[in-house]
Amino acid sequence: MLFVGAALCFAPGASAQTSGDSVDVPGHSSLVLRAKGVGAQVYSCLAGKWTLQGPDANLLNPTGEVIGRHFTGPTWKLNDGSWVKGKAVAKQDSPEAESVPWLLLESVSGEGSLAAVHYIQRTETHGGNAPSGSCRENAEVRVPYSATYSFYVVNP
Repeated sequence: MLFVGAALCFAPGASAQTSGDSVDVPGHSSLVLRAKGVGAQVYSCLAGKWTLQGPDANLLNPTGEVIGRHFTGPTWKLNDGSWVKGKAVAKQDSPEAESVPWLLLESVSGEGSLAAVHYIQRTETHGGNAPSGSCRENAEVRVPYSATYSFYVVNP
């Protein structure tokens, strides 16, 4: 179920009021969409170390239907063509040691029904961490993961 509306308010000058270890969304924000991301974190080997290239995941609604994709940028794109690109502003460790961290991201650009989104929160992560140890140059690995992505607008 999508909760995105074209008439949502957006405050482009607002910025996150969070510390580096909290992914809490500022209190003046409202949830407009929540989706489950299911796919892989893609890593390539550079100088003998696994380096994140980006996610490759489907976005699912509560009934399991694919409503969009999440890919390098990081970018989230819905089936209606709307999209939002973000940058991380806060990070905290996942409660699961083998899982990628929880994040708070701030929108840097967007279009369509996601253009009004100001914050994207990644929580409830499962899996996705880079393999341990060294690697062969130019090798690539896809590590399965899932996460909950919550999209917020800033209230006027």
